[in-house]
Amino acid sequence: MQIIDENTIKVVLTKKDFQIRNIDIKRFKPGSTIYRQLVLEIMLQAAHELNFKADDCRVVVEGHVSKPNEITLLITKLVAGQPFKPAEGEQFDDPHDTKAASNLDRLSSMMNSLAEMAAALGSASEEEAAPVPCFPSDIIISFSDFEKMIELLHRFPELKNVASSLYEHNDSYFLVLKVYARNAKLVVKFRNLAVEYDGVQLPADTFIPILQEHGSLIIKKGAVPMLLRKFNI
Repeated sequence: MQIIDENTIKVVLTKKDFQIRNIDIKRFKPGSTIYRQLVLEIMLQAAHELNFKADDCRVVVEGHVSKPNEITLLITKLVAGQPFKPAEGEQFDDPHDTKAASNLDRLSSMMNSLAEMAAALGSASEEEAAPVPCFPSDIIISFSDFEKMIELLHRFPELKNVASSLYEHNDSYFLVLKVYARNAKLVVKFRNLAVEYDGVQLPADTFIPILQEHGSLIIKKGAVPMLLRKFNI
């Protein structure tokens, strides 16, 4: 992730970025739960790492396949009254032209192209082989609404077997789940559905230190089973 100027950042996504999140590139469509989740993650990380905040701005996404296994995105904040100019060499429609195909549709097409390229590689070398995710690892999901978090947890009672803790910070609740190979599919399923309950996944390497320093640790161990026992719906 790199800041180009005060209104634009550059983000490079590789096959590894999709693989470690268990994202099928062919299903990475604009408007989908997975798409929104990843864009939110990028913007939140950019806000904390680069102080690139776009809370009150319209955002335009440009992208292209920079390498057979790599996508480069340019994310630009539009200031009120400022015309949109695509980056040099890029061919994107003006986002104000409602008759034109949207940038997000073009990005989806690029994602599909990347998937086709990856499939065409066939027998990849050991260097290009899909990386194995490192376990254990942490997934952090932020909820601004406590009741929605509880409602979602009751849809996943089996999540009580996953090591978990709960923090509170700035009127939001942060559920930290410990992911192992044996429970990865369950946690990813929970993570993907969390978007429908206003849950947002945050980058663990960035937010765990923030929570440890500035947050309040509400439940250190066994957060999920304790919440399921104490709060019924």
